[in-house]
Amino acid sequence: MWNGREVEANEIPTGFAVVGEVVSPGCAKSNDSKKPNNAWRIKLPGQDEAVCKGFLIPRGFVIRGEIVAADCPLKPPRKNAWLIGPKTVPLP
Repeated sequence: MWNGREVEANEIPTGFAVVGEVVSPGCAKSNDSKKPNNAWRIKLPGQDEAVCKGFLIPRGFVIRGEIVAADCPLKPPRKNAWLIGPKTVPLP
């Protein structure tokens, strides 16, 4: 999904992060009935954002911890997402 609409697979745009998986009618269906998701949901990350493990963390963000995110692959009990936030720059 890109700005609320589906687009063909390509590189993840600079600064964006994979924040979940979704079922997209425009993509080929999954062969695994237990895992119907067939597309990634990407967005510009916010202050405390959960991003799926296995994908790049956008520049300027740091990992603040690990969590279980229902929208990311590798479901619980394993922690499958990073909680990220903007890197803070110390004042001089």
